[in-house]
Amino acid sequence: MKSAELLFKKNGEVFMHSSSLTKSNIWIGSPPFLRLKWSHLTAAEKMGFLNEVLDNSKTGIENPVSFKDYGGRLLKNYGFLNWSQLYKDAKLCSIKIEGNEYVFTPTFYDSSHFGYEGVTEEIERINSSAGQNEIILVLQKAVEKCR
Repeated sequence: MKSAELLFKKNGEVFMHSSSLTKSNIWIGSPPFLRLKWSHLTAAEKMGFLNEVLDNSKTGIENPVSFKDYGGRLLKNYGFLNWSQLYKDAKLCSIKIEGNEYVFTPTFYDSSHFGYEGVTEEIERINSSAGQNEIILVLQKAVEKCR
């Protein structure tokens, strides 16, 4: 399964990266780490970046030696010093390819677990053969459901 995460900031920037599954079944953020001005991109460019991060999703990778150091490198790639800077005023949407569908899962921040949780009853799906504009509209619909 291919997986990625997109973080939409209120200032119009989008941070996206692949998600890869380690040998011990832990999903971690993985390259590429992209920082984009979403509103400046065409639907074709947005789809190109979405497919790039999905195509780079891997399974069976080694666990990082230090998850703390690995997370620090992820933050550095995006230009942040800590997680609160990255997640401030942001909406996180998970994307997966399942069969021939893009699956967009909106999330909410769960302060009791200090992380984002998927809102599975709000999942949006669209066939991968749909037009680029249609796919981007479904993604936007999922992002609007993030809390």
